[in-house]
Amino acid sequence: MNSQLTPEAELDIIEAVRWYDERDQKLGDDLLRHVYQCIASIEANPRRYPIVHRQMRRALVRRFPFQILYEIESAEVIIYAIYHSARDPEAWQRRRAD
Repeated sequence: MNSQLTPEAELDIIEAVRWYDERDQKLGDDLLRHVYQCIASIEANPRRYPIVHRQMRRALVRRFPFQILYEIESAEVIIYAIYHSARDPEAWQRRRAD
């Protein structure tokens, strides 16, 4: 199944990688690699991950405190957020188009 990142999700990952790059470029690259691995896992089996709100599902990124929040729509996965686990959990809910 293919996936599509919303502009907000793309910005999430850009900001996260930038933050880690400021500390150590290897960390930013490592975060990006783990995010792409998690997205590949979602695409391979999108129903594997639990529903956390309405139809929104959550996959956890290995090694980093990030979660990927997405929905399955028709034959596509829509990724709404790539979100640090310490952030306000209600903020990502406002991103979902009802």
